[in-house]
Amino acid sequence: MLEQSRIKLGSRANLHVCRTDKFKSGFLSVNLLLPTEKKTASHAALLPRVLLRGTEAHPDLAAISEVSDSLYGAKISSVRRRFGETASLGLAAQFLERGIPGQDGGEIFAGAAALLAEVLLRPRTENGGFFDAYVKSESKNQLDAVRAEINNKTGYALRAAIRKMCEGEPFGENTLGDEEILAAITPCGLLDFHAALLSRAPIEIFYIGAQEAQTVAELVSRELSALLRGGAASPLPETVFRQPETVRRFTEKMDVTQGKLTLGWRFGQSTVKNEDAAAFAVFNAVFGGSLTSKLFVNVRERLSLCYYAQSIADSKKGILCAASGVEFAKLREAEDEILRQLEAIKDGDVTEEELSAAIRSEKTDFLTGLDSAQGLEDTLYSLYMNGYSGTAPEYAERFSRVTRQRVTEIARDTILDTVFTLEG
Repeated sequence: MLEQSRIKLGSRANLHVCRTDKFKSGFLSVNLLLPTEKKTASHAALLPRVLLRGTEAHPDLAAISEVSDSLYGAKISSVRRRFGETASLGLAAQFLERGIPGQDGGEIFAGAAALLAEVLLRPRTENGGFFDAYVKSESKNQLDAVRAEINNKTGYALRAAIRKMCEGEPFGENTLGDEEILAAITPCGLLDFHAALLSRAPIEIFYIGAQEAQTVAELVSRELSALLRGGAASPLPETVFRQPETVRRFTEKMDVTQGKLTLGWRFGQSTVKNEDAAAFAVFNAVFGGSLTSKLFVNVRERLSLCYYAQSIADSKKGILCAASGVEFAKLREAEDEILRQLEAIKDGDVTEEELSAAIRSEKTDFLTGLDSAQGLEDTLYSLYMNGYSGTAPEYAERFSRVTRQRVTEIARDTILDTVFTLEG
């Protein structure tokens, strides 16, 4: 059983209910949408950390944990995602709904929803701001996270390339925040950000579990009544598309023993706006997103030019990146070969075996993501934000309908924008 419905709650909130008896655990998320901006990215990164530390009624982690234990281990956590130039942040509750002798899953769900609402709406405050000790502690933790980015050179090189590629665009902002801004956030300033977010942000609420849609709507409306009040939602930004005129090259020096090479392309605006993300995923799997891809089989395995070679495609933003680890002396040779593999796809050089393996890989990964309540929520949310409102099983069939011609068309619409190297 898998029943999906969407219910409007007030002027700026949607409740998405996926009723299923597949899981013992239920999942409820409350997601607030806002533009990705440098001036708010640090506040958005810090806010969930502080909210989870304590509430008016349960002022510390120990008190919150006691409530969670009474709800058979229900867990409240933060959820942060990004869709193009739109950031999404909020809280999620995971809780048992079935399999507890003598217990009503509806009561546990109600308790978990109440706790989530309490953490989100009634935080611990003092002197007109958040509790000072929590802000100081979590600011330090967030600063440590920003500074630790550089420790993972593979991830750092990819993110640095995207920031260079999208410099001046919201997508280029660091979602972890900015060191200088983080250090300057005050308890009062963070509480003001929290209040503004609650009063104006568009809201997407997702429930995965065994409860009836109307039951969920009534409970959510009651627990989140303070959030659902208010006027129209603030507008969200349109995705920024830019057509590169020349290839830009950036080199960063660092104490590394292995070079990092990242190439970034942009897709044409019309292709992105009219494209099904499933076709992008299959194209990416053919190019460098799977173990049967051209980058893995040819650049890494056959020619041994890279320690790793993979590609990442973002259909919402309309960018493609190929990331690789390369010996310093082979950086240019690896770049040429990566470009050659993309040209091969443009020329239609995609075998039936390559296409079938790519489709099978993407479809399997997609269906695997539906094997938990949390995974199903994340999938449905991503599909919804990409303009799809059908069911996840129906969407899975789209992978099988992707043709070699469509993969070739997508490849031909790429324009090389940025080449980023991290060298010793």
